[in-house]
Amino acid sequence: MKIRINNISSVVVPFRRANPAQILIEIKDNTHPIHLVRGGLCPIGGNWIGQTAIHDASPLDTVRREVFEELVLDSKPVSTEALVELGLAEVVENYATSRNENAITNFERLMLNEVVGVIIDSMSPFGSYLNTITREAMLSVDPSSTRETFTTLSCYFLAPLDDATFFKLSVLQQRVGNLSNESITLVTSLDEILERNLSGAFAHEQPLRDFFLAMGFNHAKHMRIVPNQTSVYAGPPLASYADYLKLYDVAKKPIG
Repeated sequence: MKIRINNISSVVVPFRRANPAQILIEIKDNTHPIHLVRGGLCPIGGNWIGQTAIHDASPLDTVRREVFEELVLDSKPVSTEALVELGLAEVVENYATSRNENAITNFERLMLNEVVGVIIDSMSPFGSYLNTITREAMLSVDPSSTRETFTTLSCYFLAPLDDATFFKLSVLQQRVGNLSNESITLVTSLDEILERNLSGAFAHEQPLRDFFLAMGFNHAKHMRIVPNQTSVYAGPPLASYADYLKLYDVAKKPIG
């Protein structure tokens, strides 16, 4: 019998090759429709859903497309349509993420394009996880929540960055304040994550902890795990969505 899941997502963790404790990640702000994930860490990426995902043949296709669409310096309007399709929001509306007031230069746009190119070209698979958020977890922070328990199969990729690329990334983050059109980016470290007691959105904290542990940082075991949500290793990312559909009953898929 196939395993029933809500959807499939693909994300990437760009990190400094010389010091894998330093990473680029996003944090969900206080406008997210699911209160539980507000302030939670979320690797860059997205879901295999909607018109833009129709031609994605694999999780790697999805995460490459999402990085290209998401890491931009111009705050163009973004739609919540995908969140509605996933059952995470009720109303389709447009929004734009915040930036610093400094004018963005063409040189900075070029710098980010170079960084995005390195991220896309250097991706390698890390693992896939069945991430489950329970109704109890959502109700614990939002008694008015009507969202039922759901499971996402999340495919994780890694992108090691050389020092020059990571430096460009850090400079851009400091100047612009946010490099994403969909959330809030952070150039951060494991020590800062622990100091701020940050955890993951959508049960991402366990895969993030596994990544840091795999890189030899044993104190990553102290990362905070959100109660009433689980993340179970499901093996390496598969080569195609056709392979996933043989194993999983996916409720939310691209619309053709």
